[in-house]
Amino acid sequence: MENRAPRHPGRPLRRLIPVVLLALSLGAIPTLHPAALGATAASGQGSPTSESSSSPRPSESPRPSSSPEPSGSPRPSGSPEPSESPRPSASPRPSSGFDDVGDDHPERTAIAFVADKSIVHGYGDGRFGPDDHTLRAQMAAMIACALGWDLEDHGNGFHDRCDDRQRCIDDDLWRNIGALSERGVVKGYQNGTYGPFNEISQVQTISFIARAMVAAGRWTPVTVDNPALYPNVTLASGHRLDLLTYVSNAGAIPDRPTASAWADWEAPATRAWFAQLLYQALAGR
Repeated sequence: MENRAPRHPGRPLRRLIPVVLLALSLGAIPTLHPAALGATAASGQGSPTSESSSSPRPSESPRPSSSPEPSGSPRPSGSPEPSESPRPSASPRPSSGFDDVGDDHPERTAIAFVADKSIVHGYGDGRFGPDDHTLRAQMAAMIACALGWDLEDHGNGFHDRCDDRQRCIDDDLWRNIGALSERGVVKGYQNGTYGPFNEISQVQTISFIARAMVAAGRWTPVTVDNPALYPNVTLASGHRLDLLTYVSNAGAIPDRPTASAWADWEAPATRAWFAQLLYQALAGR
Protein backbone atom coordinates (compact mmCIF):
# COMPACT_ATOMS: atom_id res chain seq x y z
CA MET A 1 0.00 0.00 0.00
CA GLU A 2 1.21 3.34 -0.96
CA ASN A 3 2.11 5.60 1.99
CA ARG A 4 0.14 8.76 2.09
CA ALA A 5 1.76 12.03 2.82
CA PRO A 6 0.35 13.91 5.81
CA ARG A 7 -2.35 16.36 5.00
CA HIS A 8 -0.77 19.18 6.94
CA PRO A 9 2.99 18.88 6.68
CA GLY A 10 3.66 22.20 8.54
CA ARG A 11 1.47 21.41 11.51
CA PRO A 12 4.14 19.52 13.52
CA LEU A 13 6.54 22.50 13.09
CA ARG A 14 3.89 24.93 14.15
CA ARG A 15 3.34 22.82 17.21
CA LEU A 16 7.07 22.99 18.06
CA ILE A 17 7.41 26.76 17.83
CA PRO A 18 5.53 27.49 21.04
CA VAL A 19 7.59 24.90 22.80
CA VAL A 20 10.83 26.44 21.58
CA LEU A 21 9.70 29.92 22.52
CA LEU A 22 8.73 28.73 25.96
CA ALA A 23 12.08 27.08 26.37
CA LEU A 24 13.84 30.23 25.29
CA SER A 25 11.87 32.32 27.76
CA LEU A 26 12.82 29.95 30.55
CA GLY A 27 16.51 29.97 29.58
CA ALA A 28 16.68 26.30 28.99
CA ILE A 29 18.45 26.73 25.65
CA PRO A 30 21.53 28.94 25.57
CA THR A 31 21.85 31.63 22.97
CA LEU A 32 25.01 32.51 21.07
CA HIS A 33 24.98 36.20 21.97
CA PRO A 34 28.44 37.26 23.22
CA ALA A 35 26.96 38.89 26.28
CA ALA A 36 25.22 35.68 27.11
CA LEU A 37 28.51 33.84 26.77
CA GLY A 38 30.13 36.18 29.22
CA ALA A 39 27.33 35.77 31.73
CA THR A 40 27.43 32.01 31.57
CA ALA A 41 31.19 32.05 31.87
CA ALA A 42 30.89 34.06 35.03
CA SER A 43 28.29 31.71 36.40
CA GLY A 44 30.14 28.57 35.33
CA GLN A 45 27.43 27.48 32.86
CA GLY A 46 27.59 26.80 29.12
CA SER A 47 30.62 26.30 26.90
CA PRO A 48 32.55 29.59 26.51
CA THR A 49 34.61 29.96 23.39
CA SER A 50 37.81 31.40 24.87
CA GLU A 51 40.18 30.45 27.71
CA SER A 52 39.95 33.80 29.41
CA SER A 53 36.18 33.77 29.44
CA SER A 54 35.66 30.07 30.03
CA SER A 55 37.90 29.81 33.14
CA PRO A 56 37.90 32.95 35.25
CA ARG A 57 41.24 33.57 36.91
CA PRO A 58 41.16 32.46 40.44
CA SER A 59 41.67 35.27 42.89
CA GLU A 60 45.26 35.53 43.98
CA SER A 61 45.88 33.51 47.07
CA PRO A 62 46.94 35.81 49.93
CA ARG A 63 50.55 35.57 50.77
CA PRO A 64 51.03 33.77 54.03
CA SER A 65 52.00 36.16 56.79
CA SER A 66 55.19 35.46 58.62
CA SER A 67 54.65 32.71 61.05
CA PRO A 68 54.65 34.04 64.59
CA GLU A 69 57.11 32.58 66.93
CA PRO A 70 55.61 29.75 68.91
CA SER A 71 54.08 31.05 72.08
CA GLY A 72 55.75 28.27 73.97
CA SER A 73 59.23 29.54 73.11
CA PRO A 74 59.40 33.25 73.87
CA ARG A 75 62.67 35.09 73.59
CA PRO A 76 64.43 35.12 76.89
CA SER A 77 63.60 38.33 78.72
CA GLY A 78 67.13 38.63 79.99
CA SER A 79 68.58 39.06 76.51
CA PRO A 80 66.71 41.85 74.73
CA GLU A 81 68.04 43.19 71.52
CA PRO A 82 70.62 45.75 72.61
CA SER A 83 69.61 49.36 72.04
CA GLU A 84 72.15 52.04 71.32
CA SER A 85 74.14 52.71 74.43
CA PRO A 86 73.57 56.25 75.75
CA ARG A 87 76.57 58.50 75.85
CA PRO A 88 78.00 58.74 79.31
CA SER A 89 77.09 61.97 81.05
CA ALA A 90 79.73 64.27 82.40
CA SER A 91 81.08 63.41 85.79
CA PRO A 92 79.05 65.08 88.52
CA ARG A 93 80.67 68.00 90.29
CA PRO A 94 81.95 67.22 93.80
CA SER A 95 79.74 68.16 96.74
CA SER A 96 81.96 71.16 97.44
CA GLY A 97 80.64 72.76 94.25
CA PHE A 98 84.11 73.12 92.71
CA ASP A 99 85.87 70.85 90.24
CA ASP A 100 89.21 71.07 92.04
CA VAL A 101 87.89 70.34 95.54
CA GLY A 102 87.07 66.64 95.71
CA ASP A 103 85.06 64.95 98.40
CA ASP A 104 88.28 63.73 100.01
CA HIS A 105 89.82 67.20 100.27
CA PRO A 106 90.63 68.00 103.93
CA GLU A 107 88.98 71.44 103.71
CA ARG A 108 86.01 70.31 101.61
CA THR A 109 83.44 70.98 104.35
CA ALA A 110 84.77 74.48 105.00
CA ILE A 111 84.92 75.37 101.30
CA ALA A 112 81.41 74.05 100.69
CA PHE A 113 80.18 76.08 103.67
CA VAL A 114 81.59 79.43 102.54
CA ALA A 115 80.44 78.76 98.98
CA ASP A 116 76.91 77.94 100.15
CA LYS A 117 76.83 81.20 102.10
CA SER A 118 77.93 83.08 98.94
CA ILE A 119 81.08 84.21 100.74
CA VAL A 120 83.23 82.88 97.92
CA HIS A 121 82.37 82.16 94.31
CA GLY A 122 85.59 80.71 92.99
CA TYR A 123 86.85 81.30 89.49
CA GLY A 124 84.72 81.48 86.39
CA ASP A 125 85.89 78.07 85.13
CA GLY A 126 84.44 76.09 88.05
CA ARG A 127 87.61 76.03 90.17
CA PHE A 128 88.14 77.29 93.70
CA GLY A 129 91.94 77.30 93.61
CA PRO A 130 92.43 75.77 97.06
CA ASP A 131 96.23 75.94 96.87
CA ASP A 132 96.37 79.49 95.51
CA HIS A 133 97.65 82.10 97.93
CA THR A 134 95.08 84.51 99.33
CA LEU A 135 95.47 88.17 98.40
CA ARG A 136 94.66 91.01 100.80
CA ALA A 137 91.88 92.24 98.50
CA GLN A 138 90.32 88.78 98.38
CA MET A 139 90.51 88.52 102.15
CA ALA A 140 88.63 91.80 102.55
CA ALA A 141 85.91 90.68 100.16
CA MET A 142 85.39 87.32 101.90
CA ILE A 143 85.16 88.84 105.37
CA ALA A 144 82.84 91.64 104.19
CA CYS A 145 80.52 89.08 102.55
CA ALA A 146 80.61 86.83 105.60
CA LEU A 147 79.48 89.63 107.94
CA GLY A 148 77.06 91.42 105.63
CA TRP A 149 79.23 94.46 104.97
CA ASP A 150 79.78 93.83 101.27
CA LEU A 151 77.28 96.48 100.04
CA GLU A 152 78.38 99.22 102.43
CA ASP A 153 80.24 102.12 100.89
CA HIS A 154 82.39 104.14 103.26
CA GLY A 155 84.86 105.30 100.66
CA ASN A 156 88.46 104.16 100.63
CA GLY A 157 91.35 106.26 101.85
CA PHE A 158 94.13 104.08 100.48
CA HIS A 159 95.84 105.27 97.33
CA ASP A 160 97.16 102.05 95.78
CA ARG A 161 94.10 100.73 93.95
CA CYS A 162 96.31 100.09 90.90
CA ASP A 163 99.81 98.68 90.96
CA ASP A 164 102.86 99.37 88.83
CA ARG A 165 101.69 96.82 86.27
CA GLN A 166 98.42 98.74 85.82
CA ARG A 167 96.38 96.04 87.50
CA CYS A 168 93.47 97.63 89.32
CA ILE A 169 91.10 96.36 92.00
CA ASP A 170 87.48 96.34 90.85
CA ASP A 171 84.81 98.51 92.46
CA ASP A 172 83.34 95.80 94.68
CA LEU A 173 86.63 94.71 96.26
CA TRP A 174 87.76 98.30 96.69
CA ARG A 175 84.50 99.11 98.46
CA ASN A 176 84.91 96.04 100.72
CA ILE A 177 88.40 97.15 101.72
CA GLY A 178 86.92 100.50 102.68
CA ALA A 179 84.25 98.78 104.82
CA LEU A 180 86.89 96.84 106.78
CA SER A 181 89.03 99.95 107.16
CA GLU A 182 86.05 101.88 108.53
CA ARG A 183 85.71 99.30 111.32
CA GLY A 184 89.41 99.10 112.13
CA VAL A 185 89.77 95.56 110.83
CA VAL A 186 92.49 96.57 108.37
CA LYS A 187 94.92 99.43 108.90
CA GLY A 188 97.24 99.32 105.92
CA TYR A 189 100.88 100.27 105.92
CA GLN A 190 102.50 103.37 107.35
CA ASN A 191 102.91 104.91 103.89
CA GLY A 192 99.13 105.04 103.39
CA THR A 193 98.90 101.98 101.13
CA TYR A 194 96.88 98.84 101.61
CA GLY A 195 98.71 96.42 99.32
CA PRO A 196 95.61 94.77 97.74
CA PHE A 197 97.73 92.48 95.56
CA ASN A 198 99.97 91.36 98.42
CA GLU A 199 99.59 87.88 99.84
CA ILE A 200 98.50 87.49 103.44
CA SER A 201 100.18 85.20 105.93
CA GLN A 202 98.52 82.63 108.12
CA VAL A 203 98.77 84.77 111.26
CA GLN A 204 97.39 87.80 109.38
CA THR A 205 94.38 85.66 108.45
CA ILE A 206 93.80 85.02 112.15
CA SER A 207 94.12 88.73 112.98
CA PHE A 208 91.72 89.92 110.28
CA ILE A 209 89.05 87.33 111.17
CA ALA A 210 89.36 87.97 114.93
CA ARG A 211 89.15 91.75 114.53
CA ALA A 212 86.14 91.45 112.23
CA MET A 213 84.24 89.16 114.59
CA VAL A 214 84.90 91.56 117.49
CA ALA A 215 83.83 94.55 115.36
CA ALA A 216 80.61 92.72 114.45
CA GLY A 217 79.89 92.16 118.13
CA ARG A 218 80.13 88.39 117.90
CA TRP A 219 83.28 87.83 119.91
CA THR A 220 84.78 89.16 123.10
CA PRO A 221 88.39 90.27 122.64
CA VAL A 222 91.22 88.89 124.77
CA THR A 223 93.29 91.67 126.29
CA VAL A 224 95.60 89.71 128.58
CA ASP A 225 98.43 87.57 127.26
CA ASN A 226 98.74 83.87 127.94
CA PRO A 227 102.36 82.92 127.25
CA ALA A 228 101.52 79.20 127.19
CA LEU A 229 99.65 79.50 123.92
CA TYR A 230 101.74 79.52 120.75
CA PRO A 231 104.71 80.96 122.61
CA ASN A 232 106.75 81.83 119.51
CA VAL A 233 104.20 84.39 118.23
CA THR A 234 105.30 87.51 120.07
CA LEU A 235 103.42 90.60 121.20
CA ALA A 236 105.76 92.66 119.06
CA SER A 237 104.35 91.02 115.93
CA GLY A 238 101.06 92.83 116.51
CA HIS A 239 99.11 89.60 116.12
CA ARG A 240 99.39 87.87 119.46
CA LEU A 241 96.25 89.20 121.14
CA ASP A 242 94.28 88.62 117.94
CA LEU A 243 95.55 85.04 117.96
CA LEU A 244 94.48 84.54 121.58
CA THR A 245 91.08 86.08 120.77
CA TYR A 246 90.60 83.60 117.94
CA VAL A 247 91.57 80.62 120.11
CA SER A 248 89.35 81.78 122.95
CA ASN A 249 86.27 82.10 120.73
CA ALA A 250 86.76 79.52 117.97
CA GLY A 251 89.29 76.99 119.25
CA ALA A 252 92.81 76.02 118.33
CA ILE A 253 94.31 76.62 114.93
CA PRO A 254 93.78 73.46 112.81
CA ASP A 255 96.70 71.04 113.17
CA ARG A 256 98.61 73.48 115.39
CA PRO A 257 98.55 72.39 119.05
CA THR A 258 98.24 75.44 121.28
CA ALA A 259 101.06 74.45 123.64
CA SER A 260 103.56 74.09 120.81
CA ALA A 261 105.32 76.65 118.69
CA TRP A 262 103.47 77.59 115.53
CA ALA A 263 106.27 77.00 113.07
CA ASP A 264 104.69 78.32 109.86
CA TRP A 265 102.71 81.26 111.24
CA GLU A 266 104.25 83.63 108.70
CA ALA A 267 103.76 81.28 105.73
CA PRO A 268 101.32 82.37 102.98
CA ALA A 269 97.71 81.46 103.63
CA THR A 270 96.15 79.39 100.87
CA ARG A 271 92.55 79.96 99.88
CA ALA A 272 91.59 76.58 101.36
CA TRP A 273 93.31 77.42 104.65
CA PHE A 274 91.57 80.82 104.79
CA ALA A 275 88.20 79.14 104.14
CA GLN A 276 88.89 76.67 106.96
CA LEU A 277 89.70 79.43 109.50
CA LEU A 278 86.69 81.51 108.44
CA TYR A 279 84.39 78.47 108.59
CA GLN A 280 85.63 77.61 112.08
CA ALA A 281 84.95 81.17 113.22
CA LEU A 282 81.45 81.40 111.71
CA ALA A 283 80.22 77.90 112.49
CA GLY A 284 81.63 77.73 116.03
CA ARG A 285 83.79 75.03 117.49
